[in-house]
Amino acid sequence: MLHLLDVFQSRDFHVTMSTLSAHVSCIQPYPELPSCPQTLEVADVNKDRVTLKWQEPATDGGADLTEYVVEMKKSKDSQYSVVAQVEPNTPFYTAKSLREGQQYQFRVRAKNLVGTSQEAAELDSPVIAKAKATVGGLGRLISPDPKQAFFIVIYRNLKYVSNIFVLISIATR
Repeated sequence: MLHLLDVFQSRDFHVTMSTLSAHVSCIQPYPELPSCPQTLEVADVNKDRVTLKWQEPATDGGADLTEYVVEMKKSKDSQYSVVAQVEPNTPFYTAKSLREGQQYQFRVRAKNLVGTSQEAAELDSPVIAKAKATVGGLGRLISPDPKQAFFIVIYRNLKYVSNIFVLISIATR
């Protein structure tokens, strides 16, 4: 038969219990809010979607995580909106149906039974929904020297410029 002798409420939850032959003290800390996820980064970008990934928080606050809350806003907007609630064992999310050329900002919070982390993991800069860079063409230029060939590679849809032309010279023996 167990009897509850004392309950002290402070930052730590203390329960002292006694049986006829033993005295037991248990200390269980109150759960707290988790810290924010770590290392939020862009895993993939395309013209209509962005995939984010992150690492779990440094601390879960003493309670299992229940979900991650992903928030997004267009760079010109002032407030974030919740776009997803992701399972705690899934540290990634793909935002879909984005508008090509639009800048988006993302942040992610961790949540446990106490609540949502006060801080959020945020990207360092906005993400632009844009098609991946592709090789748009490969051309060969005729060289006056038969021992040397020139090739032009055209890369399209790059992050900071539209196209880049690369001239490659190959010398043969």
